[in-house]
Amino acid sequence: MLENKWFRAGLIAFVIIVIAMVQIRQALQIERFSNITVTAGFNTEFRLIGLTRSKNDFDKKFDLFRATISELNTHFDRYAEYEGVNSIYTVNKMAGIAPVKVDPRVIELLKLSREMYDLSNGIFDVTAGAIFEIWHEYREIAKANGGLGPTPDLVRLQEAAECIGWDLVQIDEVQSTIFLTRSCASLDLGGIAKGYAADMASEAIIEAGLTRALVSAGLSSINLLGLKEENKPWNIGVANGVINVEMPFNVAISTSGIDQQNYIDENGTFYHHLINPKTQLPENHFRNVVVISEDATIGDTLSTILFLKTLEEGQVFLARLQAAYPDQFFGAIWVFDENKRPDSSLLETKEGTQEFVDGFGRVEYLDVWFGMTENLIPYAAGFR
Repeated sequence: MLENKWFRAGLIAFVIIVIAMVQIRQALQIERFSNITVTAGFNTEFRLIGLTRSKNDFDKKFDLFRATISELNTHFDRYAEYEGVNSIYTVNKMAGIAPVKVDPRVIELLKLSREMYDLSNGIFDVTAGAIFEIWHEYREIAKANGGLGPTPDLVRLQEAAECIGWDLVQIDEVQSTIFLTRSCASLDLGGIAKGYAADMASEAIIEAGLTRALVSAGLSSINLLGLKEENKPWNIGVANGVINVEMPFNVAISTSGIDQQNYIDENGTFYHHLINPKTQLPENHFRNVVVISEDATIGDTLSTILFLKTLEEGQVFLARLQAAYPDQFFGAIWVFDENKRPDSSLLETKEGTQEFVDGFGRVEYLDVWFGMTENLIPYAAGFR
């Protein structure tokens, strides 16, 4: 009996060692693969970096990744119609005419958008499509003219402001319809739908077995999943890598800043794409705001909201958001121009540099200050 006992113990130990060796061998066989799609939708480059055992396996996950984004784009696109699908374009086209039946996910995202509108006191507003459309037109003119665009027509913008507001949006969840009650009303979910697509694509590849990956939607949304090589956390570089933030759990990184979609008018005035729907004009409190959250859908809205609010207003908003979502993690990093460094009583800051590309493609390296919420400091090497 004693011999059998020791034999069984030895056999169990041997099996454990074999399993451990197999797991180590499999871990060592994991490689990094990467691919990009610029045609999946949302007028954005989507990138997938995945750690897996073969290129064939990665390619299958990438096909799923791309298909998920492309399918969502047909529902949230505000610039095109798709056969057999009612997109946001269709909703806007039928404004003032009739309700439009949409995919339930569109209703879901509109409801979340309304919640973020309420929490932000109206700073995040997907009903402001009439204003955003004018600014999109200006940027397209500038893009075709080497970065030089029109001076905003304030009268035209103020007239467009009469066509925004949730009182113009009727949602019927039972029938899954949306009706814009005025013909000039227009929805623009660009500030939330891209993050939602990144989240849904991330969920799809995780369910398919790819659990260690980086998903990026352009320059503004990144999902970090699992661990990278050598079982280390993915890191987030801030101010040209002066600070690296390493999070020990899956997070989304969302960025809003003036170094995207910007132009200069004939008077030399600088404009960017982050528009305050209340003033119809860009805000210039910061150079960038980076948000770290648990999903890119909310993260996309947060970076926009915090960019459009002052530092004090943003801190109040974050407290209100944390109360509404007590089980979720929200952190923020603000990047300031050198001459806009806040008082240390509002936020502890650190000096750094930042690369900036203007509408003419010119690259500058600027001295900046940046600071972060207290809950991020334990994960930020070298902040203090």
